[in-house]
Amino acid sequence: FAGAAFTDSADIKVDTEVVDTLVSLGVVNGYDDGSFKPNGPNPCGDGEMIYVLRTGNSDASAYNDDKTSFTDIGPLGRGYIKYCQSLGIIAGKSNTKFCPNDKVTAQEAAKMLLVTLGYDATKAGLTGANWASKTNALADENGLLEDVNTSFTSACPRQYAAQLIYNAIDAETVVLRDGAYTDESALGIPNKTVGEKYMGLSKTEGVLVASGKTGINGQSTAKEDSLGVNVLTTNAAGVTETAYDMQLSNFTKVAKDYTALLGQVVKVLYKDGDKSKVYGVFATDDNNVLAGNSTDLEKKTATKVKFDGTEYDVAATTLVTVNGVKKNVALADAADQYKDTAATFSLVDNNDDDKYDVLTVFAPSVVKVTYAGSNSITAGKSYKYADENIADGIKKDDYVAIVDKTATKDGKYNITKAETVTGKVEAIKGTDVKINGTWYKQATGADIEDTYSLNDTFTLAVVNGFVYHAEQGDDAISNDKVVLITKADNAQDAGVDKGTQKVKALFADGTEK
Repeated sequence: FAGAAFTDSADIKVDTEVVDTLVSLGVVNGYDDGSFKPNGPNPCGDGEMIYVLRTGNSDASAYNDDKTSFTDIGPLGRGYIKYCQSLGIIAGKSNTKFCPNDKVTAQEAAKMLLVTLGYDATKAGLTGANWASKTNALADENGLLEDVNTSFTSACPRQYAAQLIYNAIDAETVVLRDGAYTDESALGIPNKTVGEKYMGLSKTEGVLVASGKTGINGQSTAKEDSLGVNVLTTNAAGVTETAYDMQLSNFTKVAKDYTALLGQVVKVLYKDGDKSKVYGVFATDDNNVLAGNSTDLEKKTATKVKFDGTEYDVAATTLVTVNGVKKNVALADAADQYKDTAATFSLVDNNDDDKYDVLTVFAPSVVKVTYAGSNSITAGKSYKYADENIADGIKKDDYVAIVDKTATKDGKYNITKAETVTGKVEAIKGTDVKINGTWYKQATGADIEDTYSLNDTFTLAVVNGFVYHAEQGDDAISNDKVVLITKADNAQDAGVDKGTQKVKALFADGTEK
């Protein structure tokens, strides 16, 4: 995907969804050398971003010959600048000077975007001595400054200019009515967003329940480049409802894997009502997400779970999916079912009511490899390298973690080698063991060949901190098995063979028996 292809993508600090969406819409582009230059400045002469945002296309040559009062603009960007000047989006440094090589500040960019939203620069106070403070206030009020983590008065880095524009796409346009600006019609209906009004973008909002081949009860779209979204509805009382079993709104030609957003309320951007190409998917501010390994989550009551020491309420209507399949089980009960496994989870409150609605569990199976060839491996059953996503270097007798194909975007099994841990046993607590300074929990159904012994060397097969196989070294001599006989007597107990010795033993850990 475009953003990930930039040679300097590691330097991009804004959400990759920001850059990827704007690239797919043609609002921003990379450089010929394959870079994005996220920290580079935006010259004033680069009016293309605003033009594309306002018109939905990138060719401004039709405006090249329009009249302008600016005397210092060259052929590069001439059409963009003239178009934006005609709408009052840009004003220049004076009536005749545009200064195309000056660097745009975030404050100046925000002012241009406010005019794009529908504010009249003069009537809204975006000119004159107090333009800066008025710009700051209106930009904040309209959500333009969200995640813009840069100086507002210095040259704005490209990545934060992109963030400003990304925020503007979903901002509602405004109109001047009765002396005040409003983002609603006279009937109280929200105005179209910038993306809807000027770029032909459509927007669907709902709970993401299918991503690629990951879906619920076979409701996924069965294609790796697709999404399934449960559209939110509003009841007669005006309350937004989530019905997880309703008909899905399906989208295709999705460039990225959005599995991480399962269970969250998302906005899906597509163009001209055509769901066959998705331009962006992003979670709304209504979501609160907890994520971690299954050991971090436990049931407290039927309506409460505990995560990382804190208790959370569970909603009355919930959705639980395990490896993409809906389970008819209470959310709190499911938390306990997968506690002692290598499963990972996300727990989502998707309507910001402090009650958690969705539990998404990814639970790999851990199996021993009984055959490893050049074309396939056998771990419970046969898997071909050509058909599945199998990590290199897997050998016979290795343990592997297998993620079911129903839980992957491309509908293939993901098979990776379990982590191998070798070292002396430093401590034992129940079924937990400490090796090399790290505690490991025993997984449900683990294959533990030998009982853990202090100071013996063990090799563990570990997935997400859980032991699925443990084997003692061949030359192990356990200190807790070594004894010093301090007393030996002939047995005096009735019924005991008189030739049996009764001994008092001192163990290495200091105990006596």
